[in-house]
Amino acid sequence: MEDRGGVWARERANLNDLQECFLCAGVTEYSNVEEFHAKRRMLDNLKQRVAYVPDTNLLYHGFLSKQGDLTFEDVVLVSSVQDEIEASLNYKYSDVQIAEMKRGALYQKHLVDVLRNRRMKSSRKAAYLALRKYRRLRDRCPQIDSVMETGSDKERNDVVIAKTASEYRKENPVYPVLLTCDALMTDICESEGLEHFLFKFPQSWETYDVDLGRLLELIRLTACTLGFLKVNNVAIIGEYGGKRSLDELRVTFPGARGDEFIRDLMMSRELVKCFS
Repeated sequence: MEDRGGVWARERANLNDLQECFLCAGVTEYSNVEEFHAKRRMLDNLKQRVAYVPDTNLLYHGFLSKQGDLTFEDVVLVSSVQDEIEASLNYKYSDVQIAEMKRGALYQKHLVDVLRNRRMKSSRKAAYLALRKYRRLRDRCPQIDSVMETGSDKERNDVVIAKTASEYRKENPVYPVLLTCDALMTDICESEGLEHFLFKFPQSWETYDVDLGRLLELIRLTACTLGFLKVNNVAIIGEYGGKRSLDELRVTFPGARGDEFIRDLMMSRELVKCFS
């Protein structure tokens, strides 16, 4: 694929996109997660209740769902996290941008057409990664109102999260620990005198033992985040007009293979009934 700059340079798949999908699907993990658990054990000795405050990026990576020893009561959500996610949801491609992307792509140019008037990559990530995880947490974790308004400036939004956690510490008998994977956020925490932990992206593509559920989740997240994904000769499309739910995917098969797949699928379901 050629790099012609502009929309195509921003929207095409890159290493960071894949890392986020792998993390969110639980197929890989931060490289220093054991250091985090060690720090947790140390903080457990404090007389105050410890509250872990994730920044927005950790919601994109499925933070809480992978830290089995953290309970929902251990985590406190800042309200501005929801605002930041929702502010990223509705950026859509124009016809001009679709045309530019088709010029940049070397192969399967026709697939770009399915993204016409659909969400851009940043909005897809917000919808399929962050918002989904946030919805699972919001009704279970304590939430605190942000002390400042948020906007489109990410650095300002980081300041809002840190300052809110700092004020929460002053007004409640609690010891907040801000969790982030953004090195710039640690500077903000230092200026606020706020305890924090910086998660680090994995430096290799080593993965856990991947069960079927995690593999399917990885395929779904990757197809939805990138817009479409090719698995062998099958195209899995995650963003398209008429999509009715976040979990819905469209699959296209070469030639008559679709009929064969449906036949095999129906046979498999009948066999499952026989043994259930």
